[in-house]
Amino acid sequence: MMNKFILLEMNHRNEIRADVNMTIKSLGITEIENINVKIDTGCPYTSIPVKKLGISNEKARQMKMADCVNPVIRKEISFGVKPT
Repeated sequence: MMNKFILLEMNHRNEIRADVNMTIKSLGITEIENINVKIDTGCPYTSIPVKKLGISNEKARQMKMADCVNPVIRKEISFGVKPT
C-alpha cells in the first residue's frame, strides 16, 4: 500500500458505509466481524449503536443509565441527527 487512505463511495442514500471488524476491549467484546457502520464525515467521531454488537436490551439499558449519571461521559447535542 502506497498511502494511508481508503476509498469509500457513497451509496444511493448519500451515505458512506463500511463493513468493519473490531474489538472493544473496554466492553469485553472481541472478534466482531462484518458489522456495517455509517461513517459520518460531518462529525468528529462515529458512533455505533451498541445493540448492533449483540448486547441484550437489558444490558444496553444498564450501560445507557450508567453513562447518563457518569460525569466523565460527555453529553453533547448532535446536529443533523435524523429520527429512525
